[in-house]
Amino acid sequence: MTEALYSHFPILAIMSLFAGAFLVAVFGRFRAVRNGIAAVSVTASFCLMAALIKPVMIDGEIITYWMGNWEPVSGYAIGIALEVDALSLFFGLLVSVAVALSGFYSFRYMTQDDSLPGYFTPISCWPAASWASSSPATSLTSMSCSRS
Repeated sequence: MTEALYSHFPILAIMSLFAGAFLVAVFGRFRAVRNGIAAVSVTASFCLMAALIKPVMIDGEIITYWMGNWEPVSGYAIGIALEVDALSLFFGLLVSVAVALSGFYSFRYMTQDDSLPGYFTPISCWPAASWASSSPATSLTSMSCSRS
């Protein structure tokens, strides 16, 4: 894989979870659709992060993604950067696995609950927020997700 291809994986992993949370909130009434959206978004996020294992952990690269296509000029950077090094990728994978396991377990466990969209929307949104804020170069110190 080329750097131009996998440099977008960190933001795609985060946005797939936010998109999944939005779709769960919209189509949350239908059990099969809700579970499918939650499973696809969590699995896609994990696969995108797992694809970064070779370039980041094995090859030792640090991937930097500049939001809005901003680039540093003369060594100074003004903007929001998302940087993935080995430690942030490890914790991102750890959070992703924990959320995937709890999400898949909850498909059957939460069948008796009445507010399922209210459950699956935050559980899809939380790992994206925690993974984005764990990156060392990001200036986002905290992110929140709420449902209406």
